[in-house]
Amino acid sequence: MNANHRVVYQVDGIYAAFPSLSVNNGSVLYTSFSTRINRSHIDPEGGSKSLVSYDKGISWSNSTSAAYDQLWRTSGSNLVVPDVQGWIYVSDTLRDSLIAEKRIINEVKPGTIAYIGGTVIKRSANNGASWTTSSIALPTDCSGLYNHHTKASYIVTSSGTRLRIVYGRRKANFNNNLKDETYLMRSTDNGLTWSIFPMLSSGVSGLEVQSFNESSIVQAGNGKIIALMRSVPEGYLWKSESSDDGVTWSTPTKTTMWGFPPHVIKLQDGRLLCAYGYHKAPMGIRAAVSSDNGTTWSTSQEMIIRNDGLGSGGDLGYPLVKQLSDGSIFCIYYLTTDGVNTHIATTHFEIP
Repeated sequence: MNANHRVVYQVDGIYAAFPSLSVNNGSVLYTSFSTRINRSHIDPEGGSKSLVSYDKGISWSNSTSAAYDQLWRTSGSNLVVPDVQGWIYVSDTLRDSLIAEKRIINEVKPGTIAYIGGTVIKRSANNGASWTTSSIALPTDCSGLYNHHTKASYIVTSSGTRLRIVYGRRKANFNNNLKDETYLMRSTDNGLTWSIFPMLSSGVSGLEVQSFNESSIVQAGNGKIIALMRSVPEGYLWKSESSDDGVTWSTPTKTTMWGFPPHVIKLQDGRLLCAYGYHKAPMGIRAAVSSDNGTTWSTSQEMIIRNDGLGSGGDLGYPLVKQLSDGSIFCIYYLTTDGVNTHIATTHFEIP
């Protein structure tokens, strides 16, 4: 395939990972990513970095302006983002009380643990220069919620409904990491009020997989909302769809796409494109296209964007994609090619 790879950020000894993507005015691209000093998905020590590109992702510079995505705009200079608190870091002395509350806990380092918080709504009245955050109540039986990248999991439907797909665990399963499931944050009044509910009211059952976590949603050309979900045990992406703007969802079915986590978008010609990390040799980034609103995917002609990833456990992926005005695809992700250092990279490619 016709592809151009570029390194955005690479520093020896720095764990650079999980790049975000925001698009403003159709062509200005923003990314932020972790620059951790420990190779950890949970220990945040080391900070982050924010960059902007004015040439569709070819070159990048330090960002001096507020980064936001045009999708977040409700009116004028007002923005709204449904989000989660994520990991909240506390002293290990709180462990017993958090367990009593049926919180999801993870080890960070000696003396420090983290637990998963609830949901919040972030608002800005000045194009992202400053933000206010308000908490909204979780379902009473929910232990806490995680998120996938905002770009992959937050959409506005053709009717104006705002949807964010997140994931978490019911209190009955708070200490079982095989029991995550997807939840929806939904607003029908342009982000003023929100409801939160599990995708499957009775939970994940009767399937060959036990749970779903990092997921992406898109509105297909036929109006249906398509969710593609990372599954446990890990492997194939699973799909669920909604015909009522995200209120009710079909029983998930397995797709032919092997990889995770996903980002799915609708292309200019109406087809769907899904990119995902590929975590077995040859490791890298792959993508597939659907010409029938997500029913089937072109995995027999799977696009191999990168196949030069190295490292234990396939520490790479989390691709995010954007179709540019010329029809080509911009993709940003993180990769390990020397088996030691992760770096932020991009690929510009054309769909065959």
